Amino acid sequence: SDSAETLVHATAQTGIATTKLQEYGLALQDANLSISDLILANRTLARAQVEARKGTGEAFEAFAKLAGEAGAITLAEKDLDTVLRATADAFAYMEDGADKAALAQRLFGLGAQRMIPALNKGSQELDRLRTEFIKLGGVVSEEGVKSLNDADFAFDKLIVATKGLGSQLGALAARPVSEAVSVIARVIGWINRGIDSTARW
Repeated sequence: SDSAETLVHATAQTGIATTKLQEYGLALQDANLSISDLILANRTLARAQVEARKGTGEAFEAFAKLAGEAGAITLAEKDLDTVLRATADAFAYMEDGADKAALAQRLFGLGAQRMIPALNKGSQELDRLRTEFIKLGGVVSEEGVKSLNDADFAFDKLIVATKGLGSQLGALAARPVSEAVSVIARVIGWINRGIDSTARW
């Protein structure tokens, strides 16, 4: 499962609420993907959207395949969730093959090709998987995610503080330990020399 920290960062980068991101959980798991893959997909999509808004080029053509030339720029202004749903509805009627794979990659990056089986079923299938995931109790509320993230951060600070304490204690103990080891080494050396002298006598 994805950590609260990952969800918070994903929301900041994609603009999709943490609850909705979690709702993709079942579809992502079925495709061996994660929320982190969605973040990467969103980065590729953002670049494609900037290019598509110019009204020409490969990115514009990719959006035109989903929404027609008249709706391409409008779709290019939408968020990841909206574009994924539009892609799913378009893929439901497109033939499988190189063109579909190339379109998915152009919009969402390499990882998107693994989502094609899920996208092929249309946005209604995504909605069904979302509903099922919610029924399974897989979605934590926005407040719950924030609390978990705060707790993660608190534990991170505790780990840092504990490591710092260990280093400080180690530094304090280092000198007397070093001196004790030196004394022991000298004693052992004295014993060794005594044994050697006795053996020679």
